[in-house]
Amino acid sequence: MISRALPLSPVVGDRVGIFAQIPSLLLPSPHTIGAMTEPNSPRSPLDRQFQSIRIVYYFMFGSLFLYMYLSEFLLHPPVRELGKVYPVMIAMCLLTLVLGIFLRKRLVDPAAEVLRGNPSDMAALRRWTSGQLLGYFIAEVAVLIGFAVRVLGSGRPRALVIYGAAVVFMSLWSPQRPE
Repeated sequence: MISRALPLSPVVGDRVGIFAQIPSLLLPSPHTIGAMTEPNSPRSPLDRQFQSIRIVYYFMFGSLFLYMYLSEFLLHPPVRELGKVYPVMIAMCLLTLVLGIFLRKRLVDPAAEVLRGNPSDMAALRRWTSGQLLGYFIAEVAVLIGFAVRVLGSGRPRALVIYGAAVVFMSLWSPQRPE
């Protein structure tokens, strides 16, 4: 139920009738949201970037399960033996995840140390952000390798090994605010 009285006049400004109030009903006023919508919010760049990274992380983590769902339930690939292709795909997945570990150690850890001492260091914040995103992209690549294995016709247990590795690494690489 709408708690505000709506004008029933036929014309309000350049809009007509009751529809003139719809945008103000759908959008909350700045007083109800608080300081988060204020342009001069006291939030630091690190806080804003951490919030953005967390949102990206949740979407990318959800997309892992979307790829699994697509390959398992929508495509219904016929099961056949892949022969030498499966070990190559496992090696690609492992190489990808090792590359992810290396890049995160190289970018995220040093940048997090700098940000612990100086949270307003923009160069360290960029390195930290790019390292976080690279880790998420690499976990996505790993799940896409599992997707390819399943679409090529390998059995579900073989694809689940790769899916499991991608989910574990994505879980381990969840965003941690440097404090």
